[in-house]
Amino acid sequence: MSLRLGSFVLFGFYALLGFVDAAFGVAWNGFLTRFHLAPASLAYALLFGTLAALPLLWFGGQALARWPKRPPLIAVALTVVAVVWSLILTPGAATFLISVAALLIVTAALDAAASGAALDLEARSGVRLLGKVQSGFAVGAVSGAALSGFLVGNGNLVLLGVIILAWVTLLLLGLWRMRIPTPAANLEGEEAQLPRARASTLALIGAAAVIAYYAEGMMLSWSGVFLQRDLGLSAHLSGLLSSGYYVAFGVGALLSSTLLTRLGARRSMRLLSLVAAIGGLMLVSAAHILVAAAGMLLLGAAVAGLMPTLLSWAANLGLGAGAAGFVSTFAYLGMVLEPVTVSLGGESLRPALMSLPALLLLMGALTYWRPAGQSRSATVAGAWD
Repeated sequence: MSLRLGSFVLFGFYALLGFVDAAFGVAWNGFLTRFHLAPASLAYALLFGTLAALPLLWFGGQALARWPKRPPLIAVALTVVAVVWSLILTPGAATFLISVAALLIVTAALDAAASGAALDLEARSGVRLLGKVQSGFAVGAVSGAALSGFLVGNGNLVLLGVIILAWVTLLLLGLWRMRIPTPAANLEGEEAQLPRARASTLALIGAAAVIAYYAEGMMLSWSGVFLQRDLGLSAHLSGLLSSGYYVAFGVGALLSSTLLTRLGARRSMRLLSLVAAIGGLMLVSAAHILVAAAGMLLLGAAVAGLMPTLLSWAANLGLGAGAAGFVSTFAYLGMVLEPVTVSLGGESLRPALMSLPALLLLMGALTYWRPAGQSRSATVAGAWD
């Protein structure tokens, strides 16, 4: 099927991912209140899910480099529906925490499968698509955050499950008609033409992915709780501010491809990390809602470009669609840091969010590092390295 249909379907999968993540990010505080749980309980459920997802991402990512993407996308989408309904209908604290861990595992798998399919489509078409289709995450997140804030305020999340079920049904119909290109690694003679990545550069990409997704995950899972607990906002207003964050996130994702083309991977990462650090500093030091909102807008616009840049960087260094598993594995390692930082603050999320500016600046500084004797070459790999 056409490139347009493929891009649209993958845009829809990212939108589903954003809708689910943002909707429950706003809803977490309501669940914690309902079951009389501390934020640390949620943090450790997310940690368990992260640890369970890591081997799936690592070994699954290697398989994704060679396997067709349609079967895993179908399986993961159906599992998302089942886990969402288990959360909505959860009867107690134990089942809630188990479902939280399961949701993280399945959304991680959805992220990796959709990224792998997008990288294959990008490689075959020669068009930079990753940032554009990943902007779907923001579109879904805006609607998910706003709708969840309204539904939580009215004590009714069933509609959320109905919407997700209908959404997945439409995606599966589109996926059935979509032609996903053959993985690059399976094309005869293709591997010999791919540039080989330097181990040092892959280590840098892995380290940057840890920090980038830590920042993205902290905002996704904890900004709603921070706005409600630390700044005293209602669930409805928190949902609206989160929606603004994801609008900025969508704009940043759309612009990331242009930024990458014009500046290259390293300089793009430096600019994005600096802007994100400024936004994070504004958010954590905010004494007024408008300052917090401005910080969230800057954070959203900059953070959105980090993962697409890292994925394209790794893919163009020779990993192809396998970059999805490689980068995602390190990215989800960043989520292991969340329970540690969240537990340090007790009932307050401000100390945890204070780690964002420092780590983001560290990530930007890492891009200046090159091993002794390493220089830019005229090869394709050198252009990306």
